[in-house]
Amino acid sequence: MLTRPMILFFLFYVAVSAAGTGVTTFSIVAFPLLYHVTASLAGTLLTVFLVAAIFGSLPGGWLADHARRENLILATCFLVMALALIAIGTGGLSLWLIFAAMIVAGLMRGLYNASRDILVRRVAPGVALGRRSPFSPLATRLDSVPPRCYLAGNWITGQPRAFSTSPPSLLSWQS
Repeated sequence: MLTRPMILFFLFYVAVSAAGTGVTTFSIVAFPLLYHVTASLAGTLLTVFLVAAIFGSLPGGWLADHARRENLILATCFLVMALALIAIGTGGLSLWLIFAAMIVAGLMRGLYNASRDILVRRVAPGVALGRRSPFSPLATRLDSVPPRCYLAGNWITGQPRAFSTSPPSLLSWQS
């Protein structure tokens, strides 16, 4: 299990989980600051992103079944998603373009899941596949990463009350 490809996939999963946590945790705070929208509209934008990710999963599975180069699917999805999120982060889009960019980013997030899983299965040792998933903790979305990313993000943005504003589940991680 401690082969170079498995370690790289582990680091990849950590990075993806941290990025996903950043989008889902801070978008509701960032949208009102960047675009002067209400928190309710910011929540709607996040919901659009998450629903688009769900709708991207089904064609992503079909694409992973029929593609030979899953690594290209993965790279393309991340590139398109990064470009959409960077465009949003500039603060210069109209409301409709924000919705469109969130839909594109969400679709890409859902589209890459199956290809990512196939790549992990390809490089996993054969013994590990028969007994358990090579990334059992990662299948549950790296439970330890989101709380740490949330607190790190609060520290970076200068939020002094990271503990009092965090959900109760995060408090259990800190005790």
